[in-house]
Amino acid sequence: MFFLVMNDVVQIKKAITLHDVRVEIPRAVERGEDAHFVCRYSLDSDQQLYAVKWYKGRREFYRFQPNEIPPIKTFEIPGISVFRSVSNATHLTLRAVEPTISGKYSCEVSADAPSFDTMLVTGEMDVIELPRTKPKIADINNTKYRVGDALYGNCTSFNSRPAANLTWLINNITIEAKDVQLDKIKNETTKLETVTLSLFVHLKREHFTRGGKAKIQCVAKMFDAYMQSDERIIEEDRGDMTNMIDLYGPIGASLYDSDTKDAFMTHYISKASSPSNTLTNLILTCLIFTRIIISVFMNYSSILKKSTIKTRVLTKSNVITVS
Repeated sequence: MFFLVMNDVVQIKKAITLHDVRVEIPRAVERGEDAHFVCRYSLDSDQQLYAVKWYKGRREFYRFQPNEIPPIKTFEIPGISVFRSVSNATHLTLRAVEPTISGKYSCEVSADAPSFDTMLVTGEMDVIELPRTKPKIADINNTKYRVGDALYGNCTSFNSRPAANLTWLINNITIEAKDVQLDKIKNETTKLETVTLSLFVHLKREHFTRGGKAKIQCVAKMFDAYMQSDERIIEEDRGDMTNMIDLYGPIGASLYDSDTKDAFMTHYISKASSPSNTLTNLILTCLIFTRIIISVFMNYSSILKKSTIKTRVLTKSNVITVS
């Protein structure tokens, strides 16, 4: 039960002998539970209390007058049942509250003669029905995602009154409103609501930890009376470095060899065209240029070697001819 001290004070008459009137009204009470109200005040030492009255909206339903016998009087309002034996000048208990009595409540305190100073303070209470199960995440079926991939999911909280407040988080950071969409369904018979919050976000580098993981969490809350969550763990797909190296074939093979050129280019296109992140593309590009440089160098070395051998043969032939 969550209490809120309200400061909405209406002074019926300029108070001289009556001071510090304030109420403690539970902001939210679960259906079927008792609701406990408190109305506090201060009177000058020479001043007596005349009456304390409680209102639902503008209708009085409880009155305490210390000089009357009995001091407690109640007035019927549908859904409100006063627990008389534990109620008095400062405390009021309502039995087994129902959602129909949600709303504003006011405490009016009046001093006795001769001042009859009067002050009224108002608060608000909601009678709620909590979900019987925790929220459920659906449609996040993959366990691995690349940076840039779209992450889609639904989080649903079932059968509560009012609807639970849902929040999506990634690694404990709340997802922006532009990346979520809210839908509610109300059962007209039970008045209970089911709410779904859809998530659609393109994953960024900062969504993953250094270890390459991300915790996707959905939290459902109702005032301070209820908080439950569901979560999924996904991993960053960083690709296989071994496969990236194999992509380019043996280091010694030439890009220009007729036997390997077509196979190499087909192999490259088929792998490079698959979805990849920026880092992967950079690595692939570096490997391609490295592969080209090595191939050019080896081709040049091969040509230079053949030229050297030919020169030696010619030189040897010339020497024999001279002899």
